[in-house]
Amino acid sequence: MVYLHADMAGFAVKAPLIAPPGTRWHYSSATTEILAKIIRDAVGGPEQTLAFAWRELFNPLGMRNVTLEFDGAGTLQGTTYMLASARDWARFGLLYLNDGVVGGRRILQDEWVDFSAAATLDTDYGAGFWTNRSEHEYAQGPRPARDSARCVLCLRQSGPARP
Repeated sequence: MVYLHADMAGFAVKAPLIAPPGTRWHYSSATTEILAKIIRDAVGGPEQTLAFAWRELFNPLGMRNVTLEFDGAGTLQGTTYMLASARDWARFGLLYLNDGVVGGRRILQDEWVDFSAAATLDTDYGAGFWTNRSEHEYAQGPRPARDSARCVLCLRQSGPARP
């Protein structure tokens, strides 16, 4: 989808449903892309999507070195390609570490952090994030991608990550 279709959300919407919602989990970039199109349409287009992201997320967090990419139809590639500096990724991680609050201002809805960290259908994935809070076999074992993500969250608490 990411490399072969100019309208990624359009492709995702037309993809056949494999199982009824809530009955089976499988990682899917397509669902996130559909959400990105819903946001684009709600705020008024690609330029407004960028303005929304900066106004509601990046500026309040103090993130300064972020690049978002769009597909050929002008929809944010919500599944991939948010490029940011290590410091900016750390700021994003701190938002979750601080339960969605930055500088005394609530950025995320109450309970969103816990919801996004909770396992979906007994997997190690929840609300668009890999998580280590489930009992799923992969959630408890070492995985380089998850370990790297956890290190973003631990930098502030324990100093530099150690091998």
